[in-house]
Amino acid sequence: MRDSLKKPIITLKLIMVFLGIFLLLLVFVVVRVYLYVQASQLKITEDVHVSDSILIQEDFGIDLPPGVEITRFGYCEDLIIFRIEGVTDLEAFLIDSLHLDLNAEEAQNLSEEINYRGSRREDMYGEKRDYTGFRLSKYRSNQTHENAEVNFFLIDGKIVVEISETYFVTENRARYREIVKR
Repeated sequence: MRDSLKKPIITLKLIMVFLGIFLLLLVFVVVRVYLYVQASQLKITEDVHVSDSILIQEDFGIDLPPGVEITRFGYCEDLIIFRIEGVTDLEAFLIDSLHLDLNAEEAQNLSEEINYRGSRREDMYGEKRDYTGFRLSKYRSNQTHENAEVNFFLIDGKIVVEISETYFVTENRARYREIVKR
């Protein structure tokens, strides 16, 4: 009779507690995965203010001449990308705006190479376009963004420059996040 009065080791109450803990952990994991996926999706804005443009130019060490502007900006946790439009003098843009370590002849050769466009690549909107590109560090010794790539596309007969950086380190990350949230 004593054996029949023993309480079971695993009670319904204990099962309910473990099930509740498991469900809480599952909800936590699902929320974290959802937030990670959201943060890894590129968000693009066409609302680039002058102050944003100045920040980007300072961060990437470029100087845009009058008539040339940053028209689009994209951000996710592992990628920054921005589009520059209005470039008419490609050689001057390479030397004076991107500050590439080139003399006039090298700039002319690179400009001709850029105008050739032998390959296709996706632009920031995912459209395949003819392009020419290179890593910024290839032609610039004073480089803060080691992984920065410069891609030149021909869109509607005009040169469009896209500069992107993956896995970047910058103190302006929070500010960049705010630009695409507007």
